[in-house]
Parts: sequence; structure tokens; C-alpha cells
Amino acid sequence: MILFLSFFFLYSDTICPPDSLSQITLQDKWFGEDKFWHFGMSLALVGSSYHLLKCRLKEEKSIATSFSLGGTFSLGILKELWDRKKPKGYFSYRDLLYNLLGIGIGYFLFIYD
Repeated sequence: MILFLSFFFLYSDTICPPDSLSQITLQDKWFGEDKFWHFGMSLALVGSSYHLLKCRLKEEKSIATSFSLGGTFSLGILKELWDRKKPKGYFSYRDLLYNLLGIGIGYFLFIYD
């Protein structure tokens, strides 16, 4: 996963060219239904995946936590890469921020002791 993230940040200009950032900023609002879904789905994925791994499959807490948090974050990045492939689509760093907020709140709600 670290290798994937380092590749992503090294080649982020090819994913989202700098000249298109001003146009994207106008389309990508900080608040809206899309941001609510990014936050809510990340929160739900952390809770449900942790419950599945820890309570149902009886995995250790550290393994369940790692897979829950890492898997949810990876799905968020994959979703943004998928959005980039769509016509007039773009990679939204704001969506990733809402994903991270959902993951963080999910961690404190469902995992943290």
C-alpha cells in the first residue's frame, strides 16, 4: 500500500494536471451531498469491516484495525481514480479529505478503547 501511495504522489500531475486545478476547484464544493456520502460510507465501512474481522472472523484487534482502516482508505483512492477516468471526471482531494474524516470518526466510534 505504501508503494501504491508513493507512486500516486509522484505521478499526481498525470492524474490531475495543474492547469485543470482552477476549473476543478470551481466544480468541487466543500459541502454537498457527495461529501456527505464520502464521509458516511467511509464511516460505515470502517465499522462494518472491523466488526466482520474482529467479531465474526475472530481476527486479532491489530489485524482487524489495519485491514479496516487501510482497506477503507484504499477504496477511497480507487474511487477517485475511477472518477478520473470518467468523461469530465476529476480526482477530488476534497473527497479524500471527507473519506479521511469518516475513517477517523469511525476509528474513534468503533475501534478505539
